[in-house]
Amino acid sequence: MANADGSFWVSDEYGPYIFKVNAEGCTTTRLTVGAGLPRVAAKRRVNRGFEGLTSPDGGKTLVAMFQAPLDNPKAAGRASRLARILVVEPTGTTRQYAYLLEDKGFGVSDILWMGGSRYLVLERDGKWIGDSTAVKRFYAIDLKDATDLSDPADGATGRLVDGKTLEELTAGAADPAAALAAAGFRPVSKTLALDIVAAAPGYHHDKLEGATRVNNNTVAIINDDDFGVTEADGGMAITHAPGSSTPDRNELLLLRFPLP
Repeated sequence: MANADGSFWVSDEYGPYIFKVNAEGCTTTRLTVGAGLPRVAAKRRVNRGFEGLTSPDGGKTLVAMFQAPLDNPKAAGRASRLARILVVEPTGTTRQYAYLLEDKGFGVSDILWMGGSRYLVLERDGKWIGDSTAVKRFYAIDLKDATDLSDPADGATGRLVDGKTLEELTAGAADPAAALAAAGFRPVSKTLALDIVAAAPGYHHDKLEGATRVNNNTVAIINDDDFGVTEADGGMAITHAPGSSTPDRNELLLLRFPLP
């Protein structure tokens, strides 16, 4: 995420960490678990930590999003649809909000600030576009009326409800919003903004991972091609979209939304 002075913020999904790098390429700030980030962030699922990062005020306030529910504990996290949004204030204080995935197997690839308390979230499955059941969507969300899920004590498992973590509270729930409401919490509001599969049927990729706002009607997205290779028979093979002889590659796509 670039800043006006040439510096930029980087999120690391493995750490999880958030770094600030100056225009010369030197790290000037590092937020880590227990030192700028809540301790519960250490429960991030490996390779599914902070996948999205944005800011509403030019890099002073940071809004990071976990790709998937936390392993908090692992069995509950893999059965939950609660992905956390983390807001880091300029003062260093943090807030957390619940975003409910459409399916426990889906994940979040990016989050974009759209003005005020409104954001766009890129949610997807792992299927290739071209599969009639593939899901790649932008959802419009609003943090305005959502409940801060932060644990005032900053415990290792985050806030508990009757001894349960929030992931345990929502694990396997047919209506996780109701489970949260019963405990006095409200997730962010969420509305479908654009179905990417319907809008770009010729964009034959599986992992849509990067997004940025171009103007009030247009967003750019790009896929992760994993270097165009995949594991096969104990070795490596060239990746192709199903039914295609063209190797997978990085491809930038501009998407125009029907409404600003």
